[in-house]
Amino acid sequence: MQTIDLGPTLLEYFDVPRPADTQGRPLRGVLADDTPIREAGLFGIFGGHVNVTDGRHVYMRGRFTPAELAGAKLAEPFDFTKGVPTLRVPRRSMINPSAYGTLLYDLDTDPEQTTPIEDDEVELRMAGLLTELLRATDAPDDQYLRLGLPRTGPVTAEHLLIRAQWERARTALRPLPPVGDLQLMATISLIGLAALPVARVSVEQLHAIATELAALDAA
Repeated sequence: MQTIDLGPTLLEYFDVPRPADTQGRPLRGVLADDTPIREAGLFGIFGGHVNVTDGRHVYMRGRFTPAELAGAKLAEPFDFTKGVPTLRVPRRSMINPSAYGTLLYDLDTDPEQTTPIEDDEVELRMAGLLTELLRATDAPDDQYLRLGLPRTGPVTAEHLLIRAQWERARTALRPLPPVGDLQLMATISLIGLAALPVARVSVEQLHAIATELAALDAA
């Protein structure tokens, strides 16, 4: 289920016709006999990873203030905006998602998504599902460019990213040192600072700092 399914479910319940451009689907079948309503679901975070899950695997490809909206421009509408232009906002994120690279998880063996996997066959299938859903939801051309996926045509082995970004992902996902060891500032810890895109504090640097602090405490 996705949040876009809530509207169609209510419309069906009250016997109200759904608009032709509605992307969600009624949940009657799911609630009655667990009949799936889609092969995969699309989700993500603004300025960060664009993700897809088929229930078995999760594939991760990868608030406004007045200042953040200063560079905003009107863009072409989507089908579901019914001719109303959208607002294109320059990418800003409170985290540095590119540090993690592209990630793939197997929910059957790793439901908490702590250990990414390398599997070209699965990545190719999931990247294909992701691309199909981007096309079905009117994703703009620059989104395909950002993600390294084809706007038209099939997804092929040349579009796979996990192996090329594997070391980056392994480094970024290394467990962090205990928060208490790095709580040096009143308003933000070093771990909090590392999450900011402007900080560029790596996990390796955090471990080095924690080691030095531990040595000072022991002295």
